[in-house]
Amino acid sequence: MGVNDLQMSDVEFFEEYKRLDRLCADMFSCQNGVSAYIEQMESEAFQGRRHVPAWDADYKMLKHVRWVRNQIAHDSGGYLMSGPKDLQDVLEYRQRILLGTDALALLKKATREDSTEKGQQKPIPLDFGETPPPPVPGASGDVLRTCVGVLIGIGILAVLMLLANY
Repeated sequence: MGVNDLQMSDVEFFEEYKRLDRLCADMFSCQNGVSAYIEQMESEAFQGRRHVPAWDADYKMLKHVRWVRNQIAHDSGGYLMSGPKDLQDVLEYRQRILLGTDALALLKKATREDSTEKGQQKPIPLDFGETPPPPVPGASGDVLRTCVGVLIGIGILAVLMLLANY
């Protein structure tokens, strides 16, 4: 196996990693998708370990493939940085995200089932394609401000009337 064969393996890994990264970036509306995914896993580690059996293995694998990607991106010195398993892991995890069987999706499903079992209302899924309706003039915020203003005005009048009587 020559240097070109080694580099081709890294190029293929790098391209597939970029596809995974773009998918994660779309999920989190950010630029560094895999890093954002890892950070989300870190922030939900306690619940994740409790509800998702492969949580730690997925976390370690994502950290590893990100490290491999960084080694390739920041000059591997002509050495092969990725192995066949690294490429396979990236391809499989991307597919798991698309199928909704990745660690974060499984955690979301498990916590939703827990809340349903406890008699809590199921959360309504968000539709990111729709924008919320515009606020209605005179709605709750304006009414609250008006009520507070009236109460302050009454309070000031009461104080003035008390002072006028003395």
